[in-house]
Amino acid sequence: MKKAFACALTTGGYFAKAASEFSALKSNVEESAHDVRRIVRRARHVTENFVDDVAITVKKQPLTCAGLAFGCGIGIGALAGWFGRRK
Repeated sequence: MKKAFACALTTGGYFAKAASEFSALKSNVEESAHDVRRIVRRARHVTENFVDDVAITVKKQPLTCAGLAFGCGIGIGALAGWFGRRK
């Protein structure tokens, strides 16, 4: 009987230790989730501001933006053609 009681106490101690470790893990996960939400929210705001800035720049300098887009398209096409021919 004493052996069973000692075993029960030992097992209870293991469960208590596991519960405290689980509690710490849960706290860390909650903090990480909060940090991720904050980072995503900030990234969304930064992206929206960037899109607004690009729209303003395109309205102020449409020919420059069109020329830049055309030049990038030609450059990407040339690279794609060059990589397509290489074997």
